[in-house]
Amino acid sequence: KTTPNTALIANYEASIKQLETSIKAKEEEKTAKEKEMKDYRAKGLFGCVSSSEDNGDNITLKNLSTPYLVDSPLTINLSLSISAEEMIQAENTDLSTVVGLENYLLNPVIQASANHALFIIDDGLNNDHDNNPATPEQRIAVSFTDIDFVGCNALCATNGGIILNKEALTISKSILSKGQANRGGAIYNEEKATLVLKQTVFRNNQAVDGAAIFSEYNSLSLESSLLSQNKANNNNAVVTIASDISTFLAGNVTPHVENVTISGNEGAAISSYGNLAINNSTIVNNTIGVSLNNNPPAIFNTIIAGNTIADCHAMAAIPVDNKIYFTNNLSVTNKGCPTSSANHGNIFISNTGDEKLIADPVGENQDCPPPPALGLLCPLAENGGLTKTHKPRLLASYTKLADSPIVNKGFYYIFANNGFPCST
Repeated sequence: KTTPNTALIANYEASIKQLETSIKAKEEEKTAKEKEMKDYRAKGLFGCVSSSEDNGDNITLKNLSTPYLVDSPLTINLSLSISAEEMIQAENTDLSTVVGLENYLLNPVIQASANHALFIIDDGLNNDHDNNPATPEQRIAVSFTDIDFVGCNALCATNGGIILNKEALTISKSILSKGQANRGGAIYNEEKATLVLKQTVFRNNQAVDGAAIFSEYNSLSLESSLLSQNKANNNNAVVTIASDISTFLAGNVTPHVENVTISGNEGAAISSYGNLAINNSTIVNNTIGVSLNNNPPAIFNTIIAGNTIADCHAMAAIPVDNKIYFTNNLSVTNKGCPTSSANHGNIFISNTGDEKLIADPVGENQDCPPPPALGLLCPLAENGGLTKTHKPRLLASYTKLADSPIVNKGFYYIFANNGFPCST
């Protein structure tokens, strides 16, 4: 209009000022809420804090002097990473010399307060291998790092005394102990799930079968870990792979056991009904070493010896082809391991005299004895690294390093079909 409507303009200006005041109030409210959330995240809940203000998928557990007690199984139904806030030096220890999971680091501990498992990893969706075999996109990804788990120390669950996994689970730098179940004393890995374990200790777990791990399919990767003092009933296994699914070989997990020590368990160390490769491992002092249930082996650079009933059990005859199935291993004579493949660098010992496998410990600390004591390996002990190991020994009777049946006997140059090299 030629003449402005002053009343209407005044009303608009008043509305604008009112909106500006409202916006300012909302911004102040937002700032207060952001500070409240930041303070809440910094404080955490029962020692559990989010490691990032803008990401709830990474959870950090504070190192507390007492365990996190869980009074019923917790279901994780989304991708999540849970780790320790920091590593704390245990009292009167020097981390600059030796770092070991069992004696030298104090991880946060999650413990069952009654007879139940700790975690069920399950998003509630059907991971259908038939429609899309072995695709990781079908599974949520959950990881635990520097977290220790203590089970109920009784019958905690039918399957999975500590963890029942139905998704894609990774555990590293952790200890799982005192889990009990009918199958999978510590972990039960369902047929459509994958399980990756690195630098992890399983001890004092018990089950009818799979005292430490029961995996329905061969979707298992076990690396740089220790399994000791676990108990399976009726000579069943500490690690059980119940069946084979070849699609996993083309998927995201290659089933294998590498750089692993399985020592001092009741039952078979490993029982597999499907494809499984074992490399650079030490499988000693168990009731049975490796049982392959009439499948051919894929075992390389490994000590399978000193197991009570048999070192190798129920292995199928090695096929007549140009592939290598059992190479650069050490076993005890007449304990079931393939002798027809002895030309592939395998060594068989008597477990007596200079070929005695484990040296007798000495002193109140059960230390490894000095020469001239016999024994190719020291008793299980801290030798550097995160898990206990059997340190190799050189005997006083040796005149050169090559006299040892275990030192420098692994395979480092690979020809076609010759199996696996020693790991770095």
